[in-house]
Amino acid sequence: IYLGHENSVHTIQYEGLFGDKGKEIRYEDDTLAPTLPQNANGRGTRFRPDTHQLEMLSSRTQYGHSFDSYGRYFLASNSNHIYQEVIPQRYLERNPDLLGIPAMAFIPEHGNAAEVYPATTHAEHQLLTDVGVFTSACGITIYQGALFPDQLNQASIVAEPVHNLVHVDKIQNNGPVQKASRLYEGKEFLTSTDSWFRPVNFYVGPDGALYVIDYYRKIIEHPEWMSDEVNNSGELYEGTDKGRIYRIVPKQKSKAPDFINKTNLDKSNVEELIKNLDNPNYWWRINAQRLLVDTKPASATTLLEKIITEGSAEIAQIHALWTMEGMGELSNDILLRALQTRHQGLVLNALRIAESRMENTSIEGAMIEFTSSNEEILFQLLLSLGNSNHPKAIERRRSLLLDHVTNKWMQVAALSARDLNSVVLWDDLASHYLTRPIPNDVGDLFKTVGTLLVRQGHQKKIDAIIKQALQVNVPHKDFLFYTLQGIVGGSEYKAKDDLRKELNFFVPKIVGAFVLTSEVNEYTTWKSLLLFLAKEYKSFGSPSEANKLVLLIKDSNATPEKRSSAVEALVALYPNYAGVNYVDFVRPQQPAKLQVAALRILSNQKMNDVKFSRLIVNNWKNFTPELRNEGINFMVENNIRIAALLDAVEKNEISASSIGWRRSVHLMTNEDSSLKNKARLLLDQFKLDNEKIIEKFAGIETSSGDVVKGKQVFETNCAVCHQVGTKWGQDFGPDLNSIKNQSMASILTQIIEPNRAIADGYEVWAVKTKSGNVYEGVITSESSNAIVLKSAVGERTPIGREDIIEITASSLSAMPEGLGNQISREEMINLLEFLKNFNTIKDP
Repeated sequence: IYLGHENSVHTIQYEGLFGDKGKEIRYEDDTLAPTLPQNANGRGTRFRPDTHQLEMLSSRTQYGHSFDSYGRYFLASNSNHIYQEVIPQRYLERNPDLLGIPAMAFIPEHGNAAEVYPATTHAEHQLLTDVGVFTSACGITIYQGALFPDQLNQASIVAEPVHNLVHVDKIQNNGPVQKASRLYEGKEFLTSTDSWFRPVNFYVGPDGALYVIDYYRKIIEHPEWMSDEVNNSGELYEGTDKGRIYRIVPKQKSKAPDFINKTNLDKSNVEELIKNLDNPNYWWRINAQRLLVDTKPASATTLLEKIITEGSAEIAQIHALWTMEGMGELSNDILLRALQTRHQGLVLNALRIAESRMENTSIEGAMIEFTSSNEEILFQLLLSLGNSNHPKAIERRRSLLLDHVTNKWMQVAALSARDLNSVVLWDDLASHYLTRPIPNDVGDLFKTVGTLLVRQGHQKKIDAIIKQALQVNVPHKDFLFYTLQGIVGGSEYKAKDDLRKELNFFVPKIVGAFVLTSEVNEYTTWKSLLLFLAKEYKSFGSPSEANKLVLLIKDSNATPEKRSSAVEALVALYPNYAGVNYVDFVRPQQPAKLQVAALRILSNQKMNDVKFSRLIVNNWKNFTPELRNEGINFMVENNIRIAALLDAVEKNEISASSIGWRRSVHLMTNEDSSLKNKARLLLDQFKLDNEKIIEKFAGIETSSGDVVKGKQVFETNCAVCHQVGTKWGQDFGPDLNSIKNQSMASILTQIIEPNRAIADGYEVWAVKTKSGNVYEGVITSESSNAIVLKSAVGERTPIGREDIIEITASSLSAMPEGLGNQISREEMINLLEFLKNFNTIKDP
């Protein structure tokens, strides 16, 4: 039994009414059975009531999940109307040192937040509804009823209740990951003109018909996405006495059959049950299988074996295989016969069963020698072989990986193997790419292996990699720097003291390499390694290295990125170095990145709070928006600076609107009552400023702008966090492709008041680790042993759960308020035009 589940964030907990927030998941009366963490860490689960097996899944779903006839698992969530669990949890947990590996793939060719085509008249859309794109996908169902035309067989059916429609995708085999494409271009499988039509789930009946569950409500939205007027109107409850079920069949079969009294499968009629394993309708197949597994009739074994060995239809063979497994009657001989079949689906499922029997030498040998040209089968083989440590199995895994090394899913399959030797794997990969350039996907593989080297404590190998990277004549040495990036990323976790001491000997050489190279990938990697060394070991090189860094900082011909990196390295390695006056770099003539770096240094250790605050205030009029945002962040770090900030607001030296709502809340809840009261008095003006902003842009929703100029506004103000359809910008916040069909007024509201609603999955989390570090970002993936945080600059940081002391979510948007102050009315009109019509601009 599979339980679909997704974690909840920012819900108000009424513990007095409903009890606690949940406990560990377990069998109540079986203390020996497995136990899962509280709420299964927000992921789905599966369990077997008969054997008391209990497992977490690697995936999650909001509402709805479904399997196809081969056992592929599909799920849905809001704007992501179909995705696939590619790597089950049982594989990921074999290698506890493997952190932050993705388990799910989003598979629609038409993208996430894909366009939909409703037919609704008088649509009921709320304030922040994503109009015209998927925003409430649910009830995903793979149709296997055999009543519809062939093009609908194995198609995915998804409800979209906000837009009063049902969407269908055709699923096509595409290797380890399937591909979903629209079955109908420019229209949907089912639409309604009735705005109360709210399809939410589906069932395929014994007659093969599709039964649609229609929730039938006037309002179907979260309260925080609606206006107060609607929330208080009582309309939320209109339709609670309604609800409908629709039966959908082809026109020529529209008459409802008399099947109600003909669906009783006789569990005593073994031959009839087995015959139904070949029924074209999944309803009959799965219920026949269930009854056979429940009753375990002795006479069934021989008949089931014949299905597998005598060339029956593939779908019947798959059900027969799992029926025998469920009954405890599947012999190794029959399993080996299944592995030798030509049917892809049967082989896939036979491999999944065989992986648990690899203590049998015949099974293990057959899997090691197994060959196929089918990518999905080879992917499953690589996963299954990860259960064996036989030398031949290890060699087979190696060859499978190198033959398919650019496929990221094959990479994960290889990395998940039990007792993986990261040194041997790195040597194999390095020899393969010693004389050839590296594709990006393989670069990510080297990073992961670098992290494994640290977590597994391979000091000598890391030593050798750094020495090799420091050589100037290594051809195609990108693979070395990808590995070093992984080493730095992995050092948060299990770096051994011996490793730290050895790395420290490299400081002078690394500084020299950092200064000399002009390759961004190289110098950013060396900087990261230097920061790690300084943070962990508190041992520093000679003044000559410091002088090299100072010369680089002052070199106006060097890029701003490299100069700011040099500032970070200098202060980390030589915190007491007196040869640089960082105030000199807080000047309008200096690049913004260098000014930010200098401010960070002055804030942290070079200047007392009073002088630092005065520096910010005095330079405020020259600060760009980026510098102002950073400046306020520095000013709210302690009460001395907060007092100076509030004084500056009181004297109109800094506008209250520049503080933004998130930081205003922080100031207005200060433990110091005098500062709290002053903040509340002054920042009431912020609300007035916000009202002025709304007034400033009043009426522009009916204006037409310049889409090209709007693109420039987007790139200046929004692209640092947002993408538009993967064409422009950074992948941090929600893809703004999802709002292109909203009204101008709705988009304007979200820009001016970003905290009105935070998109699902884009909450900003703060994670404190045992080493004292605090990381902030969006959680992009989770596993049983790790989470992955993505920062606003795109850096992904895997953090082992064992290293987390505290994790908290902000109830405020990562998007700062105040954009309305920074751009003019004309610029806002152009920005809205771009967000509505960016598709009219040619790809960059």
